[in-house]
Amino acid sequence: MRRRRLLASLVAAGTAGCLELESAESTAARRTTARTRATTRPAAGDGTGEATNAEEPTDEETTTEEPREYTEPAWTFAPEGELVRPPVVVDDAVVTAAEREPAYALDAENGSERWTTDADVAGRRRPVVVDDTVVFSNVRGMTAVAAGDGRERWRADANISSRPAVDGRTLYAYGFEYSQELAAVDVDTGSVQWSREPESGLGGARSTVFVDGVVVDTHYKDAVYGFDAANGDQLWSFPNPKDGTEPIDLATDGTRVFATYSNSTSGGAGPLVALDPADGSLQWSQHEDGETLESSPYLVAHDDTLYVSHTGLHAVDPTNGFTKWFNEDVHGIVTPADGTVYVGSGGHDGVVLYALNPETGRITGRVHAAYADAWGLRPAIADDRAYLLETTADGNRLAAYDLPN
Repeated sequence: MRRRRLLASLVAAGTAGCLELESAESTAARRTTARTRATTRPAAGDGTGEATNAEEPTDEETTTEEPREYTEPAWTFAPEGELVRPPVVVDDAVVTAAEREPAYALDAENGSERWTTDADVAGRRRPVVVDDTVVFSNVRGMTAVAAGDGRERWRADANISSRPAVDGRTLYAYGFEYSQELAAVDVDTGSVQWSREPESGLGGARSTVFVDGVVVDTHYKDAVYGFDAANGDQLWSFPNPKDGTEPIDLATDGTRVFATYSNSTSGGAGPLVALDPADGSLQWSQHEDGETLESSPYLVAHDDTLYVSHTGLHAVDPTNGFTKWFNEDVHGIVTPADGTVYVGSGGHDGVVLYALNPETGRITGRVHAAYADAWGLRPAIADDRAYLLETTADGNRLAAYDLPN
């Protein structure tokens, strides 16, 4: 039995009829520039009152291989209903759901059906996995099912617009009590431990995050907010840095909170900032002019690196905001797995799921998709296999593809 671990849970969209595997050995070289251009503001209370600029351009070659033969998937699953829930891997099963049909659990090795459930699991947000419980959220509430057999464990009425945060056996989400309260929910029972109505309401960011006893969420026209995870009391707020900027994504490395912004005035992006979760103070700010990031960049924090995806991929040092490397050839959303960074990206030869060295940004291999949306090519990856949703000439399906060694 193939060993499976929960490593990443992301979705693929578009039309990907077949994939092509490429090895890390390469014959066609591409150019990647690692360039740092960051403005770092001093942490609160350091007394300097100055900002520092850094620009450290270096060039290095990245390598890819010319396309080889298209490879058939290891297995596919195509129910009658359209699959829309991003897949997650739980132990040795892959869980996904259709838009108006049941959730499904499939054997990760061969794609055979383990169980289905008719619980309310509609929606396009990837579910949250806490040990042996899979929690689906949507505009009608939260539904928890057992990962082993799909039996519904509990359901809570709410209007959830962001992916919930998790700490141990507690979920944190905004949208309870007529869509107006932030709440802490027990994973085992679904009972609400506390709920609070923020003064200005919340909503706008893709995710709620938890770090060091603080729940962080946003109001798109107002600020980033920190709440006490023990009782929901508001601890701090960080106002939107410029007129027209709106927080669009949050991430944490367990020490800091990172926020990125869109700019409704210019149509571009606002700055990338790091905040102290204890008091909301600004630790550093990068890309303040908004010209070096496109609108609505995505954030992923993993293994001492903050990945910022837009028209290229920035790998950022979370301690100071300086860019470690920048790869202009890839621009999808990052999926970290087993010491490798995977990112879907469009190019002259179609859409590619690239494998990158997280230390250098060098391309070490790729899976080639003939037709797909680069921003949608975001599989769940466990060990040596990628699981993704794709649309073919015959309809929608979940497919498992073996990754290059």
